[in-house]
Amino acid sequence: MELDYPHLSVISGSDLGDSILLLYHLTIYYGRVKGEYTVTFSVLIPKDDLTIPTISDLIPGAVFSEREKQEFLGVRVSGIPDDRRLFLPEDFPEGIYPWRKDGTGIPDSMVKDLWAMKRPTDRPAPPLPEAPACEVDTGEATNSPRDQDSRKEGSQS
Repeated sequence: MELDYPHLSVISGSDLGDSILLLYHLTIYYGRVKGEYTVTFSVLIPKDDLTIPTISDLIPGAVFSEREKQEFLGVRVSGIPDDRRLFLPEDFPEGIYPWRKDGTGIPDSMVKDLWAMKRPTDRPAPPLPEAPACEVDTGEATNSPRDQDSRKEGSQS
């Protein structure tokens, strides 16, 4: 059997403290019913040198996952053809990586305390949608054939 070209599903990543773990999830024989195989390669990158070469020259679609890891984990992907930000706005502070658990993660000053936020007092609360009317069975007789039969039985006694 000839080996099929791999399909990159995603590159996942997590902060392990002193290193970043990247998992490359690939599928071989992608789309074949009961014939797909998933292969995962793990790469452990020490935080003192968070540089890894791109695989986008082999798998062009990898550039999106690689850009995501640059933005959210601070991994530097050497040779990436497009290193613009993909998810975070251009004015997002440099050196802050939202998925990191160390000092380069999102500082508390950037996080809004939603419970402390109160409803604005300078405008009324938005109106609630009116609940749709519903029918309630009151137990009274209707004109259904079953009810008519029971009324006939009751009148014969």
